This record gives sequence, structure tokens and C-alpha cells, in this order.
Amino acid sequence: MLMAIKGVNTFSSWAENINILCGKTVSKQSVFERLTKRTVVFTKQLLAHQLMQWYKPPVASNLLKAFT
Repeated sequence: MLMAIKGVNTFSSWAENINILCGKTVSKQSVFERLTKRTVVFTKQLLAHQLMQWYKPPVASNLLKAFT
């Protein structure tokens, strides 16, 4: 999320954010080596799931039904 706000999406920024979030130092090369097709698919699914959690359609309410 931090990278999206900053508009920075590099392997170096990924490594830096992993260090901040997990307290583990990793290199940009190790981040690159771990990004596989499975990782991309998982990340897309995770993002889609999170977006659906944030956007929950309004529940239909019968509160004002008598006025229609």
C-alpha cells in the first residue's frame, strides 16, 4: 500500500518495505527471484479479495419502502 501511495513500484522499494513490515533485510535480487507466476496469481487474487471486502454493496433496506 505504501508503494502505491508513493507511486514507486521497484524491487528495491519492495525489499525496503519488507524490511519495514517484517524486520527482515532482503535484497532486491531476492525479491525478483521469488516473484513467480504463482506469486502474481496469488497477489491478484489477494488484491481482488481485499477490494471486495472494502467495497460492500449497500444492503437493500425496507425502511423507506412505504414512501415509494
